[in-house]
Amino acid sequence: MSIQEQVKQRLTDVYGPRDAAMLLEGLTMLQRKYATLVTPMPQGWSEKDALLITYADSLVSSEAPLHTLHHFLHERVSSLISFVHLLPFFPYTSDDGFAVTDFRALREDLGTWEDIRSFSKDYRLVFDAVINHVSAANEYVTGYCSGDPDYADFVIALPPDTDTSKVLRTRNLPLLRVA
Repeated sequence: MSIQEQVKQRLTDVYGPRDAAMLLEGLTMLQRKYATLVTPMPQGWSEKDALLITYADSLVSSEAPLHTLHHFLHERVSSLISFVHLLPFFPYTSDDGFAVTDFRALREDLGTWEDIRSFSKDYRLVFDAVINHVSAANEYVTGYCSGDPDYADFVIALPPDTDTSKVLRTRNLPLLRVA
């Protein structure tokens, strides 16, 4: 089974066939729309690859954190790693960057999209899309909550009587809350 088929199956298992199809269609659209944002690199990975998972602001200096991290890795780590997985770098309201307010923006305190493009010339980049976990302040959530029909298909609302008591949540925050 191909990776695309595995992803489709897992999304279908979690969200059901209709919503999984919508998610895949949206992901495909985003992939096409932003395909030229970074320099393409060869696909695939093997046991020879090493991946660093880090927040963009894990190193701080007088320069933008993305620039500092890229410079440090390029100068000190060089070819020891081939992938850099940048944990969420979008504007957010909570949850260490995972409650995203705007998926099209880069946090201004981290740097610019040009920093991301520059980074992609030396390393294969991996990002968290975090599409299943957004801030209540996200445009799509606020549009949905206000009843705007343009946002009707961006949020999957659970029926009020849904039992979520068996959902494992490792954080001390509630699984769901009223926006």
